[in-house]
Amino acid sequence: MTIILSRNAISGGKMGYLELEDIGEENTMLKEQVHEFAEEVMSPALVKLDKMAAEITGKSSPYCDVFRQMKKMGFHKIWVVREYGGLEFTPQQIHIVYEELGWGSVAFATAIGVDCIIPSLVSLLGSPEAVEEILIPWMKDEEGKYHGCWAVTEPEHGSDWLLAPSYPMPREFGKGQVTALKDGGEWVINGAKSSWISSAPLATRALVPVAFAERDFSMAEGGVALVPLDLAGVTKGPPIEKHGLRDDPQEEIVFDNVKIPEKYKVILSPDFYSFL
Repeated sequence: MTIILSRNAISGGKMGYLELEDIGEENTMLKEQVHEFAEEVMSPALVKLDKMAAEITGKSSPYCDVFRQMKKMGFHKIWVVREYGGLEFTPQQIHIVYEELGWGSVAFATAIGVDCIIPSLVSLLGSPEAVEEILIPWMKDEEGKYHGCWAVTEPEHGSDWLLAPSYPMPREFGKGQVTALKDGGEWVINGAKSSWISSAPLATRALVPVAFAERDFSMAEGGVALVPLDLAGVTKGPPIEKHGLRDDPQEEIVFDNVKIPEKYKVILSPDFYSFL
């Protein structure tokens, strides 16, 4: 099952906020279909999750059920071109999907949004091996087998990872706290990402900004690594108690001499941040 642009998918429900205008019949159908999903699937689960604690990360959790349904709808495919099995949505269609998902739950919209980052980046900049091993299976997943997170924030850094490369004096941001050191045909990852990594408790893979030792651990001259979270040396903290965000649980990720192959180093930061 995937997102279907069909009148049969429309409930005709009213939406109580500022409407987009002149988006065309096809995009109107998309808008109404995603809104129906947000209203009937996401919003009730949000209420249940807000009353739960540690069990939010269990396989029978409402979170896992909603995430599987988002995969069946194909929301994880909207950034990726059809060549790789994606839906190749236009910027306006992507905007429509996230606006409607956010109406039902900002956190669930965040969860599927960070899940999209890994396959979309691999489709644009990944190695051929990463495309075959990560992207293609990700596009075929309709059961929530693959779950991505963007492990950017650190105890001393947040979204300044995005600012450092273009800042006139990037070293004022300090050094990256998660580092990558080349060791033959592998990269060795060390350090901790902070407790507010969205989707980390249930994520199977992380896109991890890293600082390279040979570049003095500068945030402006680092890179991005794809890290399977079942590798030796990866540990996670418990989900944090964060008001209003149980529908996208967060926790820290710690890397202790975690080894990834060269093919999982996506790109160096100048390319990455110019892409963003």
